[in-house]
Amino acid sequence: MLADTPQDVLLERKKEKLHLFIGHLGIRRNCPDLHALLLFDNILGSGAGFTSRLARRVRDEMGLAYTVGASITASAGREPGVFSAYVGTFPDKRQAATSAVRDEIACLLDEGGTAKELEAARRYLRGSFLFDTETNAQLADLSLLIALHDLGIDYPTRHLEALDAVTLEQVNAAGRRHIHPNHLHTVAAGKGEVG
Repeated sequence: MLADTPQDVLLERKKEKLHLFIGHLGIRRNCPDLHALLLFDNILGSGAGFTSRLARRVRDEMGLAYTVGASITASAGREPGVFSAYVGTFPDKRQAATSAVRDEIACLLDEGGTAKELEAARRYLRGSFLFDTETNAQLADLSLLIALHDLGIDYPTRHLEALDAVTLEQVNAAGRRHIHPNHLHTVAAGKGEVG
């Protein structure tokens, strides 16, 4: 359930940097759209380097953040996680950074991702999954995830197959189904004033 009235909260702190979160309630790990949303996340804000839209636009092109990202899948568990966009910025850039992140979210939802973005996201997620299952510690961590969510012993194979099967239309539809721009709350910690 999403709150009807989004909140804008500033926690005053005597710090030079401002930490900003924009988000709302998210999904559970067993959401049928999980794989489409993993790809959506990567396109919007969890891609490596400047490959995500938020990093490319808000950080690289506009210079409004030293760190920026977003995900709806990262905190998904047995209970709903959150959709959260994070911006590390400076107090005098709070409003501009907030607007830029909200605009980029709305733009991706309105226009949808591109085939090129989808394929880059798919390659990245496949590669990082394989890279993150090389050591004994990583395999133990994966085994815990499989047991916790009752995913089955064949989960690694099914996970990669599911990533490969997702279409661009499914990615765009999943983003529109689960990300709600009119229900985004904003919480900032640092110097500044709400307004």
